[in-house]
Amino acid sequence: MTRRHTLRPARLLRHLFSLRRRAAAVLAAVLTAGALVVAVPAGSASARAVEDTFAISMSGAFGNAWYTPDDSWISVTQSNQTGQQVLSVAVTSQSSGLPLTTLTFQSRKNSGQYLDVGYYGDAQRYQFTDPGRPGISVGQVGFCNDQSGDFEVRDIRRSGLSITAVWITFQRYCDGQSPEFGELRLGYPTDPTEVSPEVVRWPSGTYPGLDSYDVPVRVRSTTATPADVTGVSVVGPDAADFAVRSDDCGGTLTSDGCDITVGFTPGGPGPRTAQLKVATSQGDVTTSLDGSGALGTSQWALAIDHEDPTRPDEQLDLPYAVAKGSPYTIQAQAAEPDGTFWNADLSLPTGQTFTTGTYTWAADGTGLRIQLARGNAGCEVDNASITVTDIAFTGPDQDLSRLTMDMDVHCHASYSDTVTGTFAFHASDDVTPPAAPTAFTVTRSGDQATAAWQNPGDSDLAGVLVRWYSGTVPPGATDAGEEVYSGTGSSAAFTAPGTLPVAATVWAYDSHGNVSAPATVLVAPAS
Repeated sequence: MTRRHTLRPARLLRHLFSLRRRAAAVLAAVLTAGALVVAVPAGSASARAVEDTFAISMSGAFGNAWYTPDDSWISVTQSNQTGQQVLSVAVTSQSSGLPLTTLTFQSRKNSGQYLDVGYYGDAQRYQFTDPGRPGISVGQVGFCNDQSGDFEVRDIRRSGLSITAVWITFQRYCDGQSPEFGELRLGYPTDPTEVSPEVVRWPSGTYPGLDSYDVPVRVRSTTATPADVTGVSVVGPDAADFAVRSDDCGGTLTSDGCDITVGFTPGGPGPRTAQLKVATSQGDVTTSLDGSGALGTSQWALAIDHEDPTRPDEQLDLPYAVAKGSPYTIQAQAAEPDGTFWNADLSLPTGQTFTTGTYTWAADGTGLRIQLARGNAGCEVDNASITVTDIAFTGPDQDLSRLTMDMDVHCHASYSDTVTGTFAFHASDDVTPPAAPTAFTVTRSGDQATAAWQNPGDSDLAGVLVRWYSGTVPPGATDAGEEVYSGTGSSAAFTAPGTLPVAATVWAYDSHGNVSAPATVLVAPAS
């Protein structure tokens, strides 16, 4: 299922909050369906220390939001269930006393594991997860029948079994499409100059040359001797892809803070990375910027033969198209320059799945089932066929990831129309990833570490990407973990706490955006 629409509505509803009591939100987080919940340890399911200092930020289809102790309260509940752990954070407005949002993250169902540093991909809606899948929920943000996405635990600290600090980045999709993405940091000491978010992970699916969501980064002072902002810049290997859209951070910082809005326009397919650097009189603060340019092209090219002699035939090139689906059903959409939408729904009889080949419509429902509409005008199909030349699915839910097909549809009316053409979704002439880097090592001396590897010999190699965690599980996605290196070299130095293990991953990617299998390494503490 496509992760975000290239065609965004001009305005989407922001901060859709239901009016339920804070106590009910906390209770719902603890009394999870069908599981015995144990507050661990007894009497401290709500860990006060983790609630005292926090910074939560969100951006995306439903707008932007920040929550800090200056304007909000949070209630943190951790519940250790029979086979998984759940962390729930309920946010309440100080001014109105009303609930604002509740963020919930669950370790993989039936894994028997606590939440720990690592990447949790293919997350399903919390309380409705399949075995082996993590859970996610962002409440009161969008009217969602379903929620999915991913999250990343960058850091987590405990006293005994109680979580005392946690740093999570997340991407939540409403009904598989509209994303809300952000970061929460709970329980960490307050820095004199605070930046929120410290990490921005843009949702995938933005094509090169097109704009993704703009993300405001808030910078504020938490001390009686605030710093002066002396400069704002974007640095790093793909700095040109991340533009500062607006900046009101000149002069002395205040406790209310100032905002720097950063946009993402990928210059090419595949992973892109940079840093927002805010220079102040008391030192620099940074925010990591990670995104990915969509692979291939998505477009419709249509020819319309009008039998009505008063209407000229049409040739339409619709360069902005989206699709979602599974092996059983496919929905596709494209738009004309005037905003008129084309919609196509395709399905097969029960038990049949789409693969390469030709499918023909049958009036009795035993063949291809197709609905085609242009704006409010639907097609009364009396003859149709499609030929699928390329199709691919990804992930445990077998979401549609790539499709190329030709279609020929005849619409019956007083004057009939025939629509022929090609539909492409992430179509590419190169879908083969490069080989993975080899001989990947990390050597350590105190807090200093050096990663080294050998690049693959693929002729279209565009670069390698190295990322790491302080932990025992290597980063599982190209935007997870802290960046060590992005480029075409074969080694890089970085700083890592010598008392903690290092888990690192390296990927190669080519000029078409295809990413190799990962190579990983786990290194014991240096001291």
